[in-house]
Amino acid sequence: MLAKWLSDPLVLEYYEGRDNSFDLEKVNKKFYQRKNGVIGCIVEFENVEIGYIQFYQLDNETRKLYGYVKFARWVPIPSAAVKVHRSLTTFVP
Repeated sequence: MLAKWLSDPLVLEYYEGRDNSFDLEKVNKKFYQRKNGVIGCIVEFENVEIGYIQFYQLDNETRKLYGYVKFARWVPIPSAAVKVHRSLTTFVP
């Protein structure tokens, strides 16, 4: 799904630029082979894939920069709220 979205000129206008499309190899390298703690998610609504979102733990310096000092503790997402979907993590309402 990401390769389809990231080869669409309308999507690329807002992400990476129109002339920088993604083939399957580029999508696999950028989104599926991460080892940096970033968790990528395909967002679904009524069983239709509508987007992509990612999240990661912020370091102390970044938390301070954005005013998140009060939230200095990482709160894990309960595994019951998450399911694996096409090798990415998907939130389930």
